[in-house]
Amino acid sequence: MDIFSQNNKLKLVASLVLIIAMFAAVFYILNRIGLFLDTPVIAAEVTIYAQEQDKTGIDTETSFVLSADQPLNEKKIRETLQVLPTFAYDLEKGDNDNEYRIIPKEKLVEDKIYVLSFDTSNQGLETLNWAFQTKGSFRVLSSLPRLKSTDVPIDTGIEIVFSREDFDFSKVGNYFKITPQVKGRFEQHKKNLVFIPEKLESGTIYTVSVKAGFPSLDGKQALEEEYSFSFETSPLKEEQDKFTFDIDNRLSEFAVDEAPVLTAYFNLQYYLDKKWDKPTEVPSLAVSLYNYKDYTDFIEALALKDAIPDWTYQARTYQADLSGLTKSAEFEMEFISVDDYSHYIVFPEALPAGYYAAEIRVGDCVRQVWLQVSDLTTYLALGEEKGIIWVNDLKSKKPVKDADVA
Repeated sequence: MDIFSQNNKLKLVASLVLIIAMFAAVFYILNRIGLFLDTPVIAAEVTIYAQEQDKTGIDTETSFVLSADQPLNEKKIRETLQVLPTFAYDLEKGDNDNEYRIIPKEKLVEDKIYVLSFDTSNQGLETLNWAFQTKGSFRVLSSLPRLKSTDVPIDTGIEIVFSREDFDFSKVGNYFKITPQVKGRFEQHKKNLVFIPEKLESGTIYTVSVKAGFPSLDGKQALEEEYSFSFETSPLKEEQDKFTFDIDNRLSEFAVDEAPVLTAYFNLQYYLDKKWDKPTEVPSLAVSLYNYKDYTDFIEALALKDAIPDWTYQARTYQADLSGLTKSAEFEMEFISVDDYSHYIVFPEALPAGYYAAEIRVGDCVRQVWLQVSDLTTYLALGEEKGIIWVNDLKSKKPVKDADVA
C-alpha cells in the first residue's frame, strides 16, 4: 500500500511538471508572436538612430534602427512607434529579436525635422522621442558684402555662407571667380568660405561668383546653379572730404518753351557748419551745355551711361567724354534750396529743340545730366504680345498723326 501511494505521488508530480512545462511553452510561443508582452519595454532600454548621418544631418535616404534590451516584434513596434511628419515604412528584423530597421518607403524631405516617438508604457503616451533633421540641399545662403552693397571698405574680406560645412575646400579655386581679377587667399570657417584679397581698389565695382557644380566633400551634392553678387568699394577718402552733391541723372525731358529744372541733393547744414569759411553762403555752381548732332549719337551716349548698374555710386557720378561735342552755352547760378537736403538748379532760359548733355561743377565736384528738348511727348505700354505707343504734341495738345517710330 505504501509502494502504491508512493507511485501515485510520483505520477502526480510528473503530471504537474508536464502541465507547467506546457503552459510555459504556450506562453513563450504567444509572447514570440506578439499576442502579449509580459512587461513593457522601459525607456532606458530603447534606442533609435539613423544609419546615414553626419554632423550636417541625416541623409534623405537613410533608414533607422530601433533596438531594445528586451525582445521586440513587428506588431508591437507598429502599435507603439509614432512618426511626425508621418511617412510610410517597412520593418526589417535585425540579427536578433531585439533590433529592427525602420525603412522609409520614400525619400525624406530635405531640410526637415522628423520626430520618432516610442510609447514605452503601452498606454498611448509618447514617453521617448528622437528628433532628426535631414540635410538640406547644398546651396549658398548669403554673402558678405551683401548683394548690391556700396561704400564697402577696401580692406574687407569676402565671405560666402553655404548650407553645409562639408564643401570641398580643395576645389574652391576651380569654381571661385572675382572680376576685376584680384589676388588673395582662401580660408574655411565651418560653413563660411572666406576670400581675403591682397588689395581692392577704391570706387570699383566687383562681381564675385561661385560656378555651378561646386561639390560637397562626399561628392553626393553640388551647387545646382551659379551664385553671383556684386558690390562697390568706397571712394578715396580725399574725395569724401570735399563738397559733393547728387543729382538725378536719368534722362530728363522738357518742352521747347520750358526752362529746364534739375533736382540736386546734399546736406546743406553739414557743409555750412563744417566745410566753408563763410557759413552763410551756399556754394555756387557753373553749368556747361553741350549738343549732340542727332538722336543716334544721343542714344549711344545714354546706352554707355545705362550700362553701369543703377544701384552703384558710379551710376550717380558717371562722367562721359564730352570733348567731341559742341558747347552751346555756359552760365553760373546758385542752388535754390527747398530744405537742408533738396535743392534745385533752374536754367536761366528755355532751350531749342535738341539733345543735350549738361556738365555741372561745384568746386571739384562734377556731375552730368542728359536732356531731351522737344514738343513731342510719348507714352509706351507693352503687353506680352502687343504694345502701344502714344505720341502727343504739347503745343496743340493733340495726338501726332502719322508719327514715325524708330
